[in-house]
Amino acid sequence: MAQILSNSIILNITRIAFNNKEFCLLLSGEGRYKCDVNRYVPANIPTDWNRIIKHGIYALYNEKTNINVVDDFIDAIRQLLGKNALHVWIAYSVVWFQLYNEHNIKSPFQIITPDLLQEVKTALQNNTDELKTIREWQGTSENNGLWEDITKRNEVLHKEFGIVIL
Repeated sequence: MAQILSNSIILNITRIAFNNKEFCLLLSGEGRYKCDVNRYVPANIPTDWNRIIKHGIYALYNEKTNINVVDDFIDAIRQLLGKNALHVWIAYSVVWFQLYNEHNIKSPFQIITPDLLQEVKTALQNNTDELKTIREWQGTSENNGLWEDITKRNEVLHKEFGIVIL
């Protein structure tokens, strides 16, 4: 059974990742940064980046009001975009969540810029074929694997905010 971490433990793990310049590992749930999703959450994702962002990165930023937290968050997204297709999907998911929070004024800072969205789009285009073959996580039961998850969420962005990444 997965162990669900408390918000204070998530904040402590985020501090460790920040101090070690390991936000990329934190966002992808690698190694000691694994954060299981509550079994009642209807998502099949490798780590609970929604809680990591909200109770980790936002909380650390609010605690320190430190621009380096924001810079490291952006750098981690860019690092994910430069890795394999699964990491590109994770980066897209993180950007999607951040974009949603920025538009609903739930983020203490804004990082989503046209340049960052273009970087995400380019990485998605470069990994489209492989993303269609990954049938794990949110792509488990989808004909086009993780690509289907991406296109569904892209439609939500378009309907709710008028933004299209693909």
